[in-house]
Amino acid sequence: MMTEDKMIEEVEKKSYSKNELDKLTAEFMNFQETTNKLVQAYNILQKKFEEVNMKLSEKNKALEKSLIEIDSMKNYTESILLSISSGVVAIDLEGEITTFNKAAEIILGLSSEDIIGKKYKDTINYHNEINLEKVIRTQESIFYHEIEITNSQNEELTIEYSASPVFDSENN
Repeated sequence: MMTEDKMIEEVEKKSYSKNELDKLTAEFMNFQETTNKLVQAYNILQKKFEEVNMKLSEKNKALEKSLIEIDSMKNYTESILLSISSGVVAIDLEGEITTFNKAAEIILGLSSEDIIGKKYKDTINYHNEINLEKVIRTQESIFYHEIEITNSQNEELTIEYSASPVFDSENN
């Protein structure tokens, strides 16, 4: 890249016509103008990049805070479920067991590790109708129904259950 001083030196060594010098001067000015525009565009781009980076950093901090809050609420809910003396079994819309607390383990003689993610119909040995499909279909709660089950120790038990649909914040 030739500096302005070197260009002047080269120009002084050679003899150029006025027209050639005017053209060379115009091209040099055009080059400088284009370079200045590129520098300005780069500076604007760099500033926007820094702004986006800062916003992204803020969003990451907010997300991290939300994840900590969610984890805290999850731990709190799990703690409550562990301390309840009644068996709590949550089943999703496909009939898969999603929650199985310690009391349910004791009552049914089944391990939550072995049963979570499996269909309740395939894992809980019940003898009469469970109205869970009705709860799912009508989205209405049922209270204090009795069913006969056989636990893992082959003991016949009559248990009372209630079932209620649980909705998220969007009513799903």
